[in-house]
Amino acid sequence: MKFNFSAMASHICAACLAFLGYSCGDNNEDMYGCPVGEWEIKGNVTDEAGQIVSKATVKVTLPELDSGLYPIEETKLDDEGNYIIESGGIPDDSYKVVCIPDNQALSADSTIVKLHYVRDKKHRKNPWYVGSAKATVDFMLKTNKKAETNTEEH
Repeated sequence: MKFNFSAMASHICAACLAFLGYSCGDNNEDMYGCPVGEWEIKGNVTDEAGQIVSKATVKVTLPELDSGLYPIEETKLDDEGNYIIESGGIPDDSYKVVCIPDNQALSADSTIVKLHYVRDKKHRKNPWYVGSAKATVDFMLKTNKKAETNTEEH
């Protein structure tokens, strides 16, 4: 059997680098990583007359994407027209919030919300934790003029 010095040297170097990576920290699991945070966006949906809209989907996407495409999170409204979306992970400073009603007589709406993250004492030892953010986004959905036109034609 032939001895492969190159393969043996590679394995030894890999083991040394792995050991070095694990031994550099002070048992801080968050030494390597990326920023993390938590956010909550909540709100209420009504129509132009102030009536509760109880059947709609609210989606949160990145601002540069088309409304509702590739949502990060989404939810349905409760019976009072309220929604709450919570998420954690890699935070962004702003998100697009999109409300899509089930009733096609109402137009969908969207807005961009800027989040302000606040660090708390509980996570102060985690250098990657940017904080938590909360925002309220209420929608007042307008009548869909296209739906009215189609109804009148038939």
